[in-house]
Amino acid sequence: MILLIFSITLPIIFISYLLHKTLKPPKSPLPPGQRPLPLIGNLHHLAAATTNLHQLSQKYGPIIHMKLGPTPLLVISSPKLAKEVLKNQDSSFCSRPKSLGQQKLSYNNSDIIFSPYNDYWKEMRKITSIHLLSQKRVQSYRPVREEEISRMISKIWSFSHAREAVNLSEMAMALGSSLICRVAFGKECSRGFDELLEEVQAVAAAFYVSDYFPAFGWVDRLTGMLKRLERTCERMNLFYQELIDEHLGRKREETAEEGGDILGLLIELKLEQKLHSFDFGWDNIKAMLLDIFVAGAETSSTTIVWTMTALMKSPNSMKKLQNEIRSLMGKKGKVDEDDLPNSHI
Repeated sequence: MILLIFSITLPIIFISYLLHKTLKPPKSPLPPGQRPLPLIGNLHHLAAATTNLHQLSQKYGPIIHMKLGPTPLLVISSPKLAKEVLKNQDSSFCSRPKSLGQQKLSYNNSDIIFSPYNDYWKEMRKITSIHLLSQKRVQSYRPVREEEISRMISKIWSFSHAREAVNLSEMAMALGSSLICRVAFGKECSRGFDELLEEVQAVAAAFYVSDYFPAFGWVDRLTGMLKRLERTCERMNLFYQELIDEHLGRKREETAEEGGDILGLLIELKLEQKLHSFDFGWDNIKAMLLDIFVAGAETSSTTIVWTMTALMKSPNSMKKLQNEIRSLMGKKGKVDEDDLPNSHI
């Protein structure tokens, strides 16, 4: 009898508590927004995010308060407010929200992308701008860029000559991967690198229950997402360690020269330990490598694909750009349409 009473009353008490926590007036004034549901908040409104957010902005205005589970969310849909958030109040909003996948892959946010805005982030950004991506350093990688781009153009031309379709997305990703490997690691990466890169991007952007419902983090282990993430992190750590061991096996003078690769420079900075206000260790280096090859390869390929898509929709702009490029290459005069490649992208 007692068990029956408990089985009936406990769910009622739990539901009443959730309703009280969800429906009670906020202690501080918040922007208007759709009333969240118990537990899930406003997750159901993001099923078709673009349409729903536009409809909600029409109803509640340019700034909306929502909740992803228990996590608060602000939606900005006004250019004026976006400028206020991204420019005038940048220091208050620039830190990224924590995510399980990103946190594990970046060695507890030891990189630049996922690190919160603090003194550590400033120091890491300083290292990047002064030592890794200075104008002189970037210019030293020009032969690598020219060689890889020439190789990609030759592949596209061979497809065009054979009148075969070109998967520009795959080719642009391959270009980005090759550039990053040669610039960052000083060598060409194997085919398994692209597969590993795709897996890293997949687990970094995956949905983890613990990000929104910490008390139900066990669900990630039950679904296998946590095991998949841990396995990917182990593969990445092994990949980093092999590269580091390979560089440590070289002569120190070779990695310190002006034309050295990025990993060699990071190792030199770690060995010197003179330029930092914190202990610059191996995990910091590995986290920096994550930013370099994930952010570099993905963003470059996406930019190329979207640029080509826009140019294909505007033939006049395409022809103007082609003439300008050929003019810079020393081929004067306008381009005849019969001379242009006939590949389908």
